[in-house]
Amino acid sequence: MKLKFHDYDYFLSLPYYQNEDNVKAEADKYIQHKIDRDGYYSYSGYPSVTSVLSMMNPDQEAILERRRAKLRRQGLDPAKVSRNYADIGTAIHYAIGSRISFPIELEPPKWNLDEYPDNCEEYVGNGLYMWNLLTRGDNPTLTIESATCEIYGKNEKYKYAGIYDLYGIVNGKRTILDFKTSPKCKPDYLLQLGAYSLFQNKMPEQGIIVNLCPDDRNPDLRPSVTIIDEEQLQQAADSWVSMISAFHAIFDEYLPVVKRENHDAPIRNAMQKSA
Repeated sequence: MKLKFHDYDYFLSLPYYQNEDNVKAEADKYIQHKIDRDGYYSYSGYPSVTSVLSMMNPDQEAILERRRAKLRRQGLDPAKVSRNYADIGTAIHYAIGSRISFPIELEPPKWNLDEYPDNCEEYVGNGLYMWNLLTRGDNPTLTIESATCEIYGKNEKYKYAGIYDLYGIVNGKRTILDFKTSPKCKPDYLLQLGAYSLFQNKMPEQGIIVNLCPDDRNPDLRPSVTIIDEEQLQQAADSWVSMISAFHAIFDEYLPVVKRENHDAPIRNAMQKSA
């Protein structure tokens, strides 16, 4: 994949963010998202990596609306479809991570029986099948020597947080790795790797995106792997610093600080890192 990253001035120069109404609307959506997800709003200067990527893409809403319109034309509920994709991704992350994470024991998803995603068993089985294609056999694409999964990281210098899927030794190199259940790698995924790399004390030697799309968007159940080397990972990290710095310059005025006791993160395991 050809890497194309932007600097700080690029984000500040976008006309969308020079319109105060747009900025306020994005901030309001962020606050409401936190309330809908967690039951409260809290902002102490540490947005998640995924929230930043969404809010710093002025085309995101138009892209999502096109997808929603397509689903509605098919007679489907866009919110339900989106939630199902997300929950399937959570289940596949747990199914793989629980098998390879050490010494951290992962918590399984907590759903009531009527909340289980549609086709959950089939799609999780597909995800594991594709993962095994990559990691087993005489000449595996990925050799996992050690791995810790679902780690919460917080960067004090640039004020952001996030949960990354895997850090460990992969193919003999220190690696930051993320699983995706979309059909192909996207540029934002590489920016995520750059963000997560800055949770580490030392820059990883490589970043890897593993796409394990388990549904009819990938009928052949063919996994894909995108690897960027240390130099490219540093480029992604530098671009992330530009983006998160611009995020704070644009949005901090509109995101009131509301601290909550013991509010560190949506912890999915017992380990927390801070850079």
